[in-house]
Amino acid sequence: MRSADRRTRGWSRIDVEQPALVQRYPFLIQHDSAGEERRHRLAGWTTPPQHPLGVTGVLSATIAVANLAEASQRFSHIYGLTPSEPFTGEADGWDALLVSLPLGTGGQHLELATSLPLAAEEDQEVDLEHLPEAGALTRYIQRLGESVCRMTLAVNNMDEARRYLDEHGVTYTYLQQERRVLWIHPDYASGASIVLHERPDALEMATAMESVGAESLNRIA
Repeated sequence: MRSADRRTRGWSRIDVEQPALVQRYPFLIQHDSAGEERRHRLAGWTTPPQHPLGVTGVLSATIAVANLAEASQRFSHIYGLTPSEPFTGEADGWDALLVSLPLGTGGQHLELATSLPLAAEEDQEVDLEHLPEAGALTRYIQRLGESVCRMTLAVNNMDEARRYLDEHGVTYTYLQQERRVLWIHPDYASGASIVLHERPDALEMATAMESVGAESLNRIA
C-alpha cells in the first residue's frame, strides 16, 4: 500500500483456499513491520492515538466449536500449531472447556472452546443469551455454528476501562475472582464478546494477532 507522499507498507496474507472452508477459518496476516513502527504506519505515519479503554494488545481470539477434540486436531493440522491440553474457563467465570494454540512466541494464541457437557445439559432450559452466562455457549454454537465467539484484550487499568464503558452506557459482566475479568456483551461488540484482562505488563503485545511471525506463516504455506 502506497500513501500520497509515496511511503509504503505491506503485508503477507495466508488463507484457506478451499471455497467451502474460506469463511470458516481465520486468515493470518504478517506485516512488513512490527511494534511501534507498525503502529506508526497504520496510523498514517503519525503518532497513534491512545485506545479509549487503555488496551495494550490482543491476547487471544476464541472460536466456538461443537467437538473440541476433533476441532483441535483439525486446526492443528491446517495451521501447523501445537494445541495445549484442555482446560476449563473457570478463571474467566465461564462454563467452557478450551484448548489453546499459541501463535509464535509473542504471547498471543488462538483458542477453541466448547460447552462443558454437564453445563450444557443442566442449562439447556435456562434462557440466558450472553457469554459467560450459563448455557449461552451452547446456544451460540446451535445458532451460529463454528465461529469466533470472543476476543480477549489486555488493558492497563480495569477501573479506567469500566469508567469509560459506564460513561458510554455499554452493558458488561464484571467478575472479580482469581483475577479481574470484564465481558463486554456481544450486542456492543459486533456479535462476539470482548473480554478484558488487566495486564499492565502487556504493552509489547500491541502487535496483536498479526505478529505471528514468518515461521508460522511458512509452516502454513
